[in-house]
Amino acid sequence: MARVPCDDCISRASASGSSGNGLELCDGCRTALQRRPGSTNKKARLDVFNVRRVRRHGGVVKEAALVATTSPTAASRPDPIFLSWSTDRLEQHSLQFFVHHSAPQLAGYFDSPFWQRMVLQAGRHEPAIRHAIAAVGALHEKLLTGAVNSNENQDRRTRFALEQCNKSIQHLIQPENGTGLPDLRLMLTTCVLFTCFEALQGHCEQAIIHATQGYSLLQQYAMDPENQQGDIGSFAVELNQLVLIMRRLQTQSKALMNKEYNVIPDAAQISVQKPGHFNSIQEARMGLEMVLNRITIFFLDLELDDQYYDLVVSTAEKHLLFAPWLKSWEQAFTIFLSANQNTMSAQDRKGAMVLKAHHIVAEILSDVDLSLGEMAWDAFHDRFSAIVDLASTVL
Repeated sequence: MARVPCDDCISRASASGSSGNGLELCDGCRTALQRRPGSTNKKARLDVFNVRRVRRHGGVVKEAALVATTSPTAASRPDPIFLSWSTDRLEQHSLQFFVHHSAPQLAGYFDSPFWQRMVLQAGRHEPAIRHAIAAVGALHEKLLTGAVNSNENQDRRTRFALEQCNKSIQHLIQPENGTGLPDLRLMLTTCVLFTCFEALQGHCEQAIIHATQGYSLLQQYAMDPENQQGDIGSFAVELNQLVLIMRRLQTQSKALMNKEYNVIPDAAQISVQKPGHFNSIQEARMGLEMVLNRITIFFLDLELDDQYYDLVVSTAEKHLLFAPWLKSWEQAFTIFLSANQNTMSAQDRKGAMVLKAHHIVAEILSDVDLSLGEMAWDAFHDRFSAIVDLASTVL
């Protein structure tokens, strides 16, 4: 179906200063409107005004989002195709904005099956996911256009995002699977999206509450064998991807708000899982993230310990537990980079630098002796400089 108004009509209107329903259409646009099934003249005029307004606002959106689409991260990915998600114009706009801008930015410099594929597939079939995606997309667009849009437009976007969030909740309260039982992966996926929704508004406490509720669902699932049926079905999001995201969110919540979340390091498990070879950037990332989450939690618990003797002993245990693993990871990662440096994409190169920075952070947390007080960090000046250099190159 042809776009109405076309680019020529918009350019002509911009040059003449036309606005509202005064936009003059070319013959092609008039014909396209007349051929729309079920369109009345009044509805056609309304559609023209709405589309024109969206496109004119959309020009600002495209300009504001230019950094995201021209960055090495986005440039190395094919542009998402246009998907007809909803018959509601505003919903469709926010959903498509999420596909083009929000999902790539949430994925970052790494391939993310969750953000780039699974959550989009789930949104096509699950109303609760679709409305949550629209809510996140609307808020993200509001942030990108906040400096150039009027307060009235911003308030309208906020109201729309809240309405979409409420619709998502209503679908969760009244499941459509016929059993009356909530789908585990559906609940976890909406928890992740609601966490993003609150974080975009700056509501860190509420975001962490959503993440914690999701992690509690995971714990119940793991402890009760009868809950295994929650992982059966055609829902697009895989449980292992949700576990990774939930653990990441819980670690962040502990660092930001000192929430209760403890993962007791298992020395035997870490030793067995010591890396020796990587086949991909993603494989290297998953291993490092597992240990970095553990060492971060271990470190935060040490920092809160005011018993000097316990602090000294625990610091030594921390180093003995994590240092060998981190050394093995660095050796395996160096071999991987040497073997693949000529075939790595720009996105993979950026991802490799991010991983190296994370590895240095893990080394610092593993080696630092908190019993030395503020002076403990002086020994790591060169490593902090290396992190800054890597971050500058990536950005």
